[in-house]
Amino acid sequence: MKQASLSLLLGFIACTACQSYPRPLRQHQPPIVSTTAQAVAQPTIEQFTANLWYPYKAPRPRRIGIENAAHKLTIGATEEEVKAKLGQPDYKAPNMRELGKHRFQAYQEVWHYVHTWEKPISPYYHGKMLVVTLTNESVPRVVVHIYNEGLD
Repeated sequence: MKQASLSLLLGFIACTACQSYPRPLRQHQPPIVSTTAQAVAQPTIEQFTANLWYPYKAPRPRRIGIENAAHKLTIGATEEEVKAKLGQPDYKAPNMRELGKHRFQAYQEVWHYVHTWEKPISPYYHGKMLVVTLTNESVPRVVVHIYNEGLD
């Protein structure tokens, strides 16, 4: 019995010694759980600013549309109504909610309509823009927040 245990132990040691060390660590990406397929918002701010020169001004018809919508757009407007008044946003970003360890949900999508940027944006400078937040928790998606930056 002792000899069988000893040979089993030696066999285990010999087998594990054949394995190469150190083993590469597996990269861990936290999963993103979303309520819609649009959780990965496109275009991103990086895509929008990739070929941008400063100062930036949107084309005149777009600036006028942004100015008008800033005062006429209302909470509860549908995604289609926003698109009809403003067209596609310049860039989008998801608002994420943590559901637990490494689990997130894109519960809102934030659309940015840029009017004028005198310089690159920062935490202290946003230029003139209209920011519209849509919820992903209803069908159709509706506006839940409107932020008018400098378009008074």
